Amino acid sequence: MQNASSFGLRGMVSRLRLFYNRQDVCRVTSRLYEGTTVILTLPRGVKENELDAT
Repeated sequence: MQNASSFGLRGMVSRLRLFYNRQDVCRVTSRLYEGTTVILTLPRGVKENELDAT
């Protein structure tokens, strides 16, 4: 069941990596009894012709 609940985040990260042609789009850190932090890093100002080239 654990894998099924995390598929949404994994799938989203996979699509972002493909879309932006980058591997550094997501960072997840977790601390017991403190919580989990998810940081998404997306390029700003992607031009339409840059998207067509990928």
